Amino acid sequence: MFSGPEFLLIFLIMLIVLGPVRMAEVAKKVGQFIGYARRTASNLQYQLEDELELKKIREQLPTRVDLESSLGIDELKKDVNKLKQPLVESHGELADSGKATATEANADEPQDPPASAPAETPKEPES
Repeated sequence: MFSGPEFLLIFLIMLIVLGPVRMAEVAKKVGQFIGYARRTASNLQYQLEDELELKKIREQLPTRVDLESSLGIDELKKDVNKLKQPLVESHGELADSGKATATEANADEPQDPPASAPAETPKEPES
């Protein structure tokens, strides 16, 4: 960046312009800024390395489609649907027969007695 004579020239110009007191303050702030910039660059480098490593791992992992085809998931889904179809049909038939039975039971029930007939009360046994 700067060689020895160039750095010395810049240092002397800053000393003349800023003075010895402000020169120390400016040097401290420049040092803090350089430290902050190095830490930020280091953190950025680590994050980029982590992302590259994750990308490599993701590329090595099989995709969902590959897993499904290798495990035979599609065939299992078809088999489950074949087994499920008769169950759905029998459920519908049972529901229909249950409704029909309930309708028949309601038709066979005796009607309520007319309101004009007196209600019978049970007699108590005499002792």
